[in-house]
Amino acid sequence: MLEYFQQFLMNFWNVMLWFAVNAVILLIASELLKSISTRRFKFNKKRLDRVAVVMGLGFMVMVAWYGYQIWMSLQP
Repeated sequence: MLEYFQQFLMNFWNVMLWFAVNAVILLIASELLKSISTRRFKFNKKRLDRVAVVMGLGFMVMVAWYGYQIWMSLQP
């Protein structure tokens, strides 16, 4: 049973990809929902924007960290 769960463990690359996909989905959703001005949506659009930006920034930080790791591995 433990082997079954170990194959789904996320490494750094998978987390980075997860951040990127979620950030893109949230940014697209927040931009699309800005144009809709109805009372059907009962959530805070500003909060959705903030979460999307934080996810995008998290992705950029992870890419910078990955680049730094590559750069440090090339140093003699």
